[in-house]
Amino acid sequence: MQIYVIMLQTTLAMIIVALLLYSTYLYVRKHRKVVSAPEKFKPYACGEDTSVETVSVSSRNLYWAVISSVFKKLYRGLREKLHTGILNDWFISMVLYLTILFIVLVLIALLRVI
Repeated sequence: MQIYVIMLQTTLAMIIVALLLYSTYLYVRKHRKVVSAPEKFKPYACGEDTSVETVSVSSRNLYWAVISSVFKKLYRGLREKLHTGILNDWFISMVLYLTILFIVLVLIALLRVI
């Protein structure tokens, strides 16, 4: 019984930390000022003179090439259905996951008491 109480406390602490991080992210995102200079959009080639047209970056590095070849179906599903690249989505999914985990642990603890 004691282990379930510790697990519930830990999960609740993780939920609180995730909510604090998410609220901090929203605050910083709202109050930041974005200033972009034209130099930031020029490619850097170690002092060599290159144009934007000649610079090309591979869309997949070695890690993602291995992952996409080994777990191609899973990777395609994650990329097309779940991954949006927006940090808000990750925070929301983590808070949702931790909340569901907390509810499951509460139910398990209640069933152990009864």
